[in-house]
Amino acid sequence: MAGFMVVMCLVMAYFLLFSDLLIERLYGFKRHLFVALILIYGLYRAFRLYTLIQNNKKEE
Repeated sequence: MAGFMVVMCLVMAYFLLFSDLLIERLYGFKRHLFVALILIYGLYRAFRLYTLIQNNKKEE
């Protein structure tokens, strides 16, 4: 599930940056801020997934 969330965050950020998705509601600074928040959340989820995998390897 965490891996899926990371992929979806990256896909959503890509579409917001390079397409007209939600352009009528999000534009300018708000759009860039939302993309940054999505990318930060994706990085956070990727870090949590990495630490979970590392902890599972140590327990084995």
